[in-house]
Order: sequence, then C-alpha cells, then structure tokens
Amino acid sequence: MATKGLFHSANLTRRDPEEMMEYIRFIGQLYDFDSERSSFSKLLEFQNILEKLQMTVAYVARQVATPCEELLKNCYWKNVRVNCSSIFTMRQTHDGYCCVFNYVKLTSETLDYEVNKEPMTTEAGVENGLYVSVNNNLEDYYYTTLSSAGIHTFVPTDYPDKPSGSVTEILTQPNSENFVEIVPTTLTSVEDVVSYPIEKRGCFFEYERSTLLGNIYSQSDCHVDCRIVSIQAMCQCIPFMIPFSTNETVCTLADIPCLNRYR
Repeated sequence: MATKGLFHSANLTRRDPEEMMEYIRFIGQLYDFDSERSSFSKLLEFQNILEKLQMTVAYVARQVATPCEELLKNCYWKNVRVNCSSIFTMRQTHDGYCCVFNYVKLTSETLDYEVNKEPMTTEAGVENGLYVSVNNNLEDYYYTTLSSAGIHTFVPTDYPDKPSGSVTEILTQPNSENFVEIVPTTLTSVEDVVSYPIEKRGCFFEYERSTLLGNIYSQSDCHVDCRIVSIQAMCQCIPFMIPFSTNETVCTLADIPCLNRYR
C-alpha cells in the first residue's frame, strides 16, 4: 500500500501511524459493504478525520491501492518486452482501483489521458497476446474481500460489473501460470430490424439510448443503471467504484450500514 501521504496526514491530526493503519482498514468495507468488522462509531470517527483533512474516500482508496509499477514486474506484448507503465493504467472498476490494459470504457480517469480506441492486434495466438508477471506481495494483504491469496484478473466487455454478467474473472494463485483465451463474439441485426418499433423488437441499438455511465448503451450498462438508481433511492449515494460519481453523491463510511442492508 502507498500510505506515505496518509501517515503525513496522521501527523496533522495528531494520530500515531498504528492508529491510522487501523482506520485505513475501514476503507476495505467500502468494497464489500461489511458492517460487521467494526463499530459504527469508529467508522464515523474516521469519516470525520477524512472530512477535516478534505480527503474523499475515493482518494484514500487510490492511495492505498498497490501502484501498477510495483504490482507488474514484466510485460510482453506480441512477444516483445515493453514497459508495463506504457500499456497499463490505474482505473476505476467494480473492485476499486485496478491496473487496466486496453480498456476504452469512459470513466473519470479518461479525462487525464487520451484513450487509444484502435484495435491493438488483429492476430491470434499466445505469441501475439499479452504476458505479464506479477509481484504478488503476500505481506501486503492488509484487507481482503476473498478468503484466498492471488491476483484477481478480469476480462470485461463493458464496465466490469460482476452482477451484470459482463465480466470473466480468474483468480491467479501465487507461483502459478494462467492462460486466458479471448473469444470475440459479434451480434448483428439486419437493417430491417431498425424500422420496427422498440416495443415490438424488445431491444435497443447502442445509439438509441444513453446510460448513467455516460457511454453507448449496452445490456450490461442497463443493469448497472438499475443498481445505481436502487442504491441512490435506498442510501442517497453511489459507491465510489461507480464511474462519474460526484463528490457530493459518493457513499462515505457513514453509509456502510445502509449499503450492507441493501447490497
């Protein structure tokens, strides 16, 4: 975890580093909405500290995430070694901040750099794919949402949201090697379908409807939209993992009991 800035903040609040580390553990509960691991008063106490320091939960979550340059050791693209930092970027996902490769879905981070939307390869085969060796630091397992060790790998087709069914997940255990096969699937409709009313065909074309994620329409994003609306109605906030959440609507530690109740 990258916690130097947070330890500096601990000095500003006259908190010792050990106490601050215990507080930081609460950030993990914004991932799994587990309200049983700590008392509500402690959650509120840490939330008050963050507000005094003018820190958002998303900022703290990114600070404690393992930087890509530490997590990824060696990267090969099309059998040629490349700098991992040149092809991987820290982005928002359903699992928080992750190191992402060739992901074109718009999120708030895309405002900081230009996304390459061109296909990066047109050839098949292991030698034409991506190879990555990972530094799985088991000593850094400070808070885990899974009762196992390993690197969580996912292959999304849309915003990588687990409940929507648009993501393939693989848990790569330490001292192991995994191969992930990408099988592209294309669904097309004949032009005559466009002339049918939406009520009759029972589906949308991607340009006929926008989503709360601010992107082209997809079935997966439709499911995410429904979850966003439900969470907003129940808890009046949106988890920080959802792209384009404004600071005014992002769920804080004070909202964990509500998120746990309606997860």
